[in-house]
Amino acid sequence: MVLEAHPGVAAILKTRDPLGPHSLALAEALLAPMQAAGFPDRQAGLAFSLLVDYTVGFAISSTPTSVNEQRVRDAAIRGQLHEFFRSLPPDRFPALVALGEHVWVDNRDERFTAGLQVLVDGLEHARRSPHRPALGERPTTTTTTTRTTRRREDAQQAVAG
Repeated sequence: MVLEAHPGVAAILKTRDPLGPHSLALAEALLAPMQAAGFPDRQAGLAFSLLVDYTVGFAISSTPTSVNEQRVRDAAIRGQLHEFFRSLPPDRFPALVALGEHVWVDNRDERFTAGLQVLVDGLEHARRSPHRPALGERPTTTTTTTRTTRRREDAQQAVAG
């Protein structure tokens, strides 16, 4: 990721004017494919903001110099950390005992790519789904009422056994 090569730039991006020539070129590069893919105008605008916020937020929140990133990049320390999770009382921390070594790993690029893919897949699903409100729109009262009614009926059936 370009922001990785220049620590601190992501934080500066959030304070800069988004109407400069480079920012406009980036916005065009992201918006044009969304428009070509058939995203409605409002959805394209929201999708653009989500993608930019995710990318900049990821770069800011988990810098290579953070304590956790340094910890997982060192194989020996990472091994000690995994051993620590396995040594926790399993009756109190069953998820950490089982999954700790899969969470505290040196997989920054994989996490970014996986998160971005989930976000893009969700945006594409929202664009194609005729049964959901459009991205950024609230469900209609009928939809909310129907969901509430279904939940009530499900609860009544569960109690009736």
